[in-house]
Amino acid sequence: MGKHSREKPGFYSELLTRLTQKVLPPYYPEDDVMRLHNRLSLRIFLQGLEVAYRDDPDLVVSIKQAANKTYTHLATVVNGDILSDPLHRRLERLDWSGEGIPRLATEVQEGLGEPPSELTQLREAARRIRASFSEMGTCVDLSYRTEKLAEDLALLQTLHAIAETNDPSKQHALLIGILVELPHERSLLSYVDKKSRLVVEQIVQQSADSGERYIAQTKRQHVEYFNSALIGGLLVAIFAACKIWLDSLAIPRLTQGVVLGLNYSACFVLCNLVGGTIATKQPSMTAATFARVIDGPKSVLRLFRQLLASQGVALMGNLLAAAALTFAIGAVFSFGTDVEASMFKKNRLGFSVVWYAAIAGVFLSLAGILSGYFANLMVYHQFGSRLENRFGWRPSKRMRKLAPKIVGSTVLGMLLGISGPLGELTGLPIDIRHIAFSSAQATIAATADNVLWLLAGLVAIASTNLLVSFGCTFLISRYGRRLL
Repeated sequence: MGKHSREKPGFYSELLTRLTQKVLPPYYPEDDVMRLHNRLSLRIFLQGLEVAYRDDPDLVVSIKQAANKTYTHLATVVNGDILSDPLHRRLERLDWSGEGIPRLATEVQEGLGEPPSELTQLREAARRIRASFSEMGTCVDLSYRTEKLAEDLALLQTLHAIAETNDPSKQHALLIGILVELPHERSLLSYVDKKSRLVVEQIVQQSADSGERYIAQTKRQHVEYFNSALIGGLLVAIFAACKIWLDSLAIPRLTQGVVLGLNYSACFVLCNLVGGTIATKQPSMTAATFARVIDGPKSVLRLFRQLLASQGVALMGNLLAAAALTFAIGAVFSFGTDVEASMFKKNRLGFSVVWYAAIAGVFLSLAGILSGYFANLMVYHQFGSRLENRFGWRPSKRMRKLAPKIVGSTVLGMLLGISGPLGELTGLPIDIRHIAFSSAQATIAATADNVLWLLAGLVAIASTNLLVSFGCTFLISRYGRRLL
């Protein structure tokens, strides 16, 4: 206790402080409970604190005094933290009622029998700030400060109870609860892990909110998703044909990768603008929703069935439209035997196909998370209100929803386009297989002799794309929710 609470609340200043303390550990005064903890060691404390109480009748009084001193220090820090710019601005946006923000007394008020009302009010304020993240967005600093505020308030409540009681057994139990956490409080890896979860949480929150729109619950919604997927499939067929032409250009391979990335990005962005759906982009959104819902009261099995049905409808629409239009394009413009042989080699069943499909799945997950991160930034920084204030123009609700998708689609397209050329230049097994584009390519290469190989390859690509994208996002979401 005592000096173990931060005086500089920022994430990076705290990280620097912990790095410094690894080289030069902090000094604790004689009357600090941290000094007592270091003198007895955690092992002795956990195994024989009762003996220490029996051998030292004044230990109860000493610990009460140390707890009171630590409470004074920490209450002063909290009174300053609650007025920090990120927390204070969020409370103002929440229309915090009452007679302003409560201030904690810097000394333990004995005889109350319960924590002071100001402490209870501040814990409610921390809870409301955290609950506002999904609607108002958050940032690393706000998430960190809110988490630390909640931890400090919980510690203050425990310190108040220690300083108030004269019962050795009760004091013993409360003190152990604090001391068990102290090694983790000083651990650099524990700190980085704990705070990185705050970053992840703010990213996946918006993805989870967006993912709910990709889960159909009625027949009408299924029909709408299927029609939307048909549009996406038609666009994929057109841009897949463009990709074949771009592959034939005699330009530097890395430059060609950038051009291919722009081709992918244009396809995905245009699909967003015209209301199309590409099935492989859904898992990165629905996985975050699933990770959140399985902890709630909703039926997990029912949600999973709805998710599978929605994904299947979208995938079927993409594949049917892409294959049909590609076949029509091939009937008018001959792709040539060399292109057909190349398309067969790329998409027939094999280990490389599964590996490259897994890489694409990782990219799909990253793009979905990036889209959620950008959506959170837009909400947190109030881009709509700021644009209106500066230019007198406020983006429509549809535009505010589209902007994060366009960012994610652009990044995804560039990742898909550059991966193949990058793998060739470095000699590393890096490339991608995307089921929507592979279905168009397989249509070009399909013959009576190789159709089974191609179908098996498409099944492998589709399942790998979806499972890896869903799995990565699901695990990241669970990590952010402190469940891994």
